[in-house]
Amino acid sequence: MATGPKSRPPTEQREAGGARSRVSATPDLAGGWTIAAVVMVCLAGVTVAGASGLLSSASRILIYLLANLILTIDVIDLLLRIWAQRAHGAASPGPSIDLGLEEISNAERAAALKPYAIIASVHDEADALDRFLATLASFKDRVWLIDDASGDGTLLRLRRAGWNCLAGTVNRNKPAALRHLLRTLPAEIETVVVMDPDVSFAASGPSQRSVLERVISDLQRSGAAALTPRVTAAPGGWLVEFQALEYELACGLGRRSLGELCCNSGVSIYRRSALEYALAHHSLSIYAEDFENSLLLLAAGERIYYDDRMVIETRAKTSWRGLFSQRVGWAFGCGRVFVERLPQLLAVARRSPFAAYQYLIYLGFAAIVMLPLKLLSVAILALSFAKAVDNLLLTELIPGGSWSEPLLFALWYSKCVLVLLLNCFFTLRRGERARHLLTLPMYPVYALLPYLAMAIGFANLVTLKALGWRLFTDHYEPRPSVGRPAATTAAELR
Repeated sequence: MATGPKSRPPTEQREAGGARSRVSATPDLAGGWTIAAVVMVCLAGVTVAGASGLLSSASRILIYLLANLILTIDVIDLLLRIWAQRAHGAASPGPSIDLGLEEISNAERAAALKPYAIIASVHDEADALDRFLATLASFKDRVWLIDDASGDGTLLRLRRAGWNCLAGTVNRNKPAALRHLLRTLPAEIETVVVMDPDVSFAASGPSQRSVLERVISDLQRSGAAALTPRVTAAPGGWLVEFQALEYELACGLGRRSLGELCCNSGVSIYRRSALEYALAHHSLSIYAEDFENSLLLLAAGERIYYDDRMVIETRAKTSWRGLFSQRVGWAFGCGRVFVERLPQLLAVARRSPFAAYQYLIYLGFAAIVMLPLKLLSVAILALSFAKAVDNLLLTELIPGGSWSEPLLFALWYSKCVLVLLLNCFFTLRRGERARHLLTLPMYPVYALLPYLAMAIGFANLVTLKALGWRLFTDHYEPRPSVGRPAATTAAELR
């Protein structure tokens, strides 16, 4: 039977370690200079706008503010996260918080390591199975798989190759399949590494197991419920590289800034009892499944941190249609969790001011409530760019005016590139910045494109709830539902 997560008493936490992690002074210095530089870029932009007449009247000021709304929100978010990351005082690479663990030798670590398993749900993965199995080859003795009612011979291939694979008689989708698999694991297994078939470990050879077991050991000794790794994208074309930079910024600054209140990704490491608790109270929807897991654990007082020593390489979307469907599904899932899990969101928000910022202000107010204004901002920037092209070609197809002033886009783009450059300087490691130099100039434009998909995803939530159908059918679930999960009660949050 699944049991709820239990927090360790303060005495156990003190016994787990006394020496603090060594913290480099470099991130503090870089963070201070980055904050100062970002503020100067924004002030310079306002100065140029004022000198050029963009702020000459109340209506022009309003248009300027709307055109820069998304950038303003992103800059405020960037400054807050840099401040929060410095406040956590954790070393990099490593956990996003100081776990307070004693330094131990490799021999001591190996002796104290408790049993762990790598688990995954697979469904119709015959085409990509070889790549996934190659990733797990060095862990074959630790791997437990469940075939989620595949119809393409996936189960047969796995069993012929000698993999430990449980047969699923019905297609449950990942959350329910993992819940079923957990019930079959040996009782001595205390930690589980949840994998996806489309990912691989970035480390290769013997270092792969060494890194993973070091990360697992720290999680076990810390008493935390889970950790989420750094996610990167395998090299590819322009669309893939845009997503690669997006993942780096989301992990290196977004998740790291959250300290012990992180949100899990599809690939994460859990204390077994914590994952059993989360899945026992889960809606079992594939939409925002990891976000829902995280809220359930955080609302119960558990800790989830980010650890970039574990690096996972995923396959990013290679087509615009696939990317659009993905972002529609992400937005729908986020909205669904807000509808179904508001008590948990409020419980997490009460843990700290930055938790309230992340889970209510950033994900709720800025991402959902302010989306119509963000769409208006995108429209103004698109009109400004179109007018600039119109002037360049001397076609005079677009009438002039304060809404279509070409300088609006030019100033916005210049500030975005400079702020993004500073963000990359602070977030990315020195040897990894070169990969993103070619992507960076076009990234601000790419970052505007998902807002339409987000709008459709949130609209899908409204139409499904009110009318029973969706505007756009993404690739996640053919018939999703929206409603408060019956297993969740107010008493469970006490």
